[in-house]
Amino acid sequence: MRLHYFADYEGYEGGRPILWGQVTHSIEAENEERLDPAEVVSALRQRAAEAHGIEPRQVRLCQVARL
Repeated sequence: MRLHYFADYEGYEGGRPILWGQVTHSIEAENEERLDPAEVVSALRQRAAEAHGIEPRQVRLCQVARL
């Protein structure tokens, strides 16, 4: 089963928001109940950070939705 996620996020530097955007991520999961939510959050933060050249720790997810 392929699961799809969408998130709004903000990027922070020095405690202040410097950017915002949206990101998507898809995961192939055999059993939806065994999916670790922390892995989904980590993957979304990583993708958002890569898009802007910042560290994942600088990304705050504002909303996550499963599509």
